[in-house]
Amino acid sequence: MGTTQQRFICRGITKIYFLPDIAAATNVLTRQEITSGTELSGAISDIAGWSLGDSPIRLLGPGTVQDDLDEVDALKAGHEVG
Repeated sequence: MGTTQQRFICRGITKIYFLPDIAAATNVLTRQEITSGTELSGAISDIAGWSLGDSPIRLLGPGTVQDDLDEVDALKAGHEVG
């Protein structure tokens, strides 16, 4: 089982690549696969609706769906969540 990590996009550090092939069934990349990929970082940041910033973004993770649904219900009801 993998470890949980904070997910974020940090301008100037995070890179976004299109990789046409990943040989390993475990999706563990090799240096050659990464360097042969097409870097899309600049193109992605230019698309309307995409924002690259230096703050963590909240994503659903395993076992948190009910907590997130409860939070959405609280926000809809006008309650502060925090």
